[in-house]
Amino acid sequence: ARQSGGAGSFAAIGTMDTEIEVWDLDCIDSMVPVAVLGGVDEDAQASAPSKGKKKKKKANKVLKAGSHKDAVLGLSWHQLQRHVLATASADKTVKIWDVPREACLHTLTHHTDKVQTLQ
Repeated sequence: ARQSGGAGSFAAIGTMDTEIEVWDLDCIDSMVPVAVLGGVDEDAQASAPSKGKKKKKKANKVLKAGSHKDAVLGLSWHQLQRHVLATASADKTVKIWDVPREACLHTLTHHTDKVQTLQ
């Protein structure tokens, strides 16, 4: 669903970098996703103080609020509420997202191992 309320064709892709990219399939030759859920907070990372010596990049990453902390392994769109997406991760969580708002609505933390698929 679009922010304007209109329907559309979208694909959600989970990445190994903790983010979910949502692509508008109705837009030809698009170079950027229409939404990015979670992942690195570029604004906070740019303003974070540097520690002199360079460490591994992963240790310095500042994640957006509600972001997965490890790779996104599974995704599933809600059948009736087309703007709601569930994501599964190697961080042992399942998150429920409101795609137009790019916000995590709920995090399920009861899993004891990585969550690889959703139905």
